[in-house]
Amino acid sequence: MRLILASIIAVFAAYAADAQTDLVQMEINNQVWKPFIKSFNKGDDEGFKAVHSKDVIRVNQDGKQISGYEQYFKKVTRQSKSKVGGMVKAY
Repeated sequence: MRLILASIIAVFAAYAADAQTDLVQMEINNQVWKPFIKSFNKGDDEGFKAVHSKDVIRVNQDGKQISGYEQYFKKVTRQSKSKVGGMVKAY
């Protein structure tokens, strides 16, 4: 009997944890990912910057560069003004 009860509790706990994970993912999508995609696709530099922390550290392994917020967004702003395409798929 205890084994059955423990199994039922474990199933409900797993379900609750999964539901919480889904809610957190939805919140991340709504607050970060969707605004990121929208601003990136529109070439909206200010909107793109708004979804990044001032503590952002951008590491470009191939270019062997590490940039903080100011250096990264100087480069991003220049690139976006010359960009022709480059859409991101919305989820």
